[in-house]
Amino acid sequence: MKEWILRYAEQSEDQSSEEDENQDSSVFNPELEEKFDPNDRYLLLTAQLYDAKEMAAESKAKKDKLGQRTAQDRIRVIQQEMKSLESHPMFNSAIKVKDTPKEEKKPVALTDGKEELNFNLFEQADAPPAEKTEKKKKEPKDIRNFDYTSRSWTGKSPKQFLIDWVRKNLPKSPPPSFNKVAVGRYWKCKVRIQRPNDVLEVCPTILTEDGMQAQHLGATLALYSLVKGQSVHQLLPPTYRDVWLEWRDSEQKEEEETRTAINKPRDQFIARLLTRLKQQQTLQPQADPQERLQDAEPEDSWENLDTQEDDEPQRGGGLVAEETSRRLLLKLRSSNLARRLLAEREQLPVFQHRQQVLEALRRHRVLVIAGETGSGKSTQIPQFILEELLANGEAAQPCNVVVTQPRRISAMSLASRVSQELGSEDGPGSKSSLCGYQIRMENRSGESTRLLYCTTGVLLRKLQQDRLLSSLTHIIVDEVHERSVQSDFLLTILKEVVHKRSDLRLILMSATVDCQKFANYFNRCPVVTIPGRTFPVEAR
Repeated sequence: MKEWILRYAEQSEDQSSEEDENQDSSVFNPELEEKFDPNDRYLLLTAQLYDAKEMAAESKAKKDKLGQRTAQDRIRVIQQEMKSLESHPMFNSAIKVKDTPKEEKKPVALTDGKEELNFNLFEQADAPPAEKTEKKKKEPKDIRNFDYTSRSWTGKSPKQFLIDWVRKNLPKSPPPSFNKVAVGRYWKCKVRIQRPNDVLEVCPTILTEDGMQAQHLGATLALYSLVKGQSVHQLLPPTYRDVWLEWRDSEQKEEEETRTAINKPRDQFIARLLTRLKQQQTLQPQADPQERLQDAEPEDSWENLDTQEDDEPQRGGGLVAEETSRRLLLKLRSSNLARRLLAEREQLPVFQHRQQVLEALRRHRVLVIAGETGSGKSTQIPQFILEELLANGEAAQPCNVVVTQPRRISAMSLASRVSQELGSEDGPGSKSSLCGYQIRMENRSGESTRLLYCTTGVLLRKLQQDRLLSSLTHIIVDEVHERSVQSDFLLTILKEVVHKRSDLRLILMSATVDCQKFANYFNRCPVVTIPGRTFPVEAR
């Protein structure tokens, strides 16, 4: 814009150069000229006004008071003359200089065009002092003081502790390097450790007031990364110990949020299944329950079981079959194999709680058994129930026990072991064995099977055929703490089945973690705790 004004003014000056030379008065009075054009003069004064404002801004930046005063006087004279021209009858109001709008002051950007830079300076000169540049908001810095006194701590500093740790655990690596980084008047430190296969480089986001604290804080973060999960923070000064615990809590919180995000699709899937079941029951209230379950197609077939498994032999055929099973059990218990393995069974911790478990099952329909690893709960609890129902009485009672396992290999190995402990040498599923197993594409069970190990998917498939599991007397869900979509859905269905069948017993076997959560889910059922078995460990 200024370039156009200057070009226009120069053309006007060329046309009226002769009149300017003949002028006698030192003060230019354009209104005395016959061919005077107030618009041309106004544009020329506008360009001079911008130059004067630029001079004033430069003088202000250089703190030149004399130059600034001269420029202000020049601006005042030009503005007075421009004001007089604005009242001329031939003046075009379209070229009138308007007041600069009030805008927020912005930092001057360096550009190649001189005019753009100069106009920014004019805006700065006209802007009132109250309107200052708004600085970009920055994230607050985390600045802390990690000083500690000799009375509060007499041990090693974090930096020395890290150096000693690297010297002991990484003997072929060079000592850690500490690179202090200044952030304004504060400090942080990058720590670099050369490991055999890679390089560990850490730098805390927390700022300190001096470089030594920054090195100690960087060493603390390096130790946290090297020995994560260990209680090394107890060997550090109190101030650095607190920040260690802060990092640990923050990491645990992130892991918990990640687990929640991972479990969210599973929870939504279960909610959709339950909603679909309720909708089907509402839409078909008069239909037979067995037909409703068959008509409801599942979203995915449980473990893609082979159709030939549906034609498994029926186990349990009344009192005659139970008496046959009773005689078979008594015969197997008197075998050499059963007597030899009985001595090993008696050494398991769960064997000492046999009567407690059986008594709890007599009084309650649902029982949670919290047994640590190595207690023997997966092999012995089903045998306790089998022996109690078939052998410990005047007559055999109905017995058909199913034990679910989260993995196929577990079902196979446990069935083989229990079959041996019962005295059968022919393996699970044989005519001389009361124990069998059923997994995907394989069914090792027969008419004499009274104890069946299977996967969770197999039991869900049985629920499709018999929604009340009327042929079963006891259901044992092992490793219930290993939660999955199938296991959670199974527990939801079993809770309804137990409510409808008063003769069914449900046992949930879990590690000690979260066992109370499952007990609360089943109306605060009792919990039997069985300790694990430990072995001496010799460090060499």
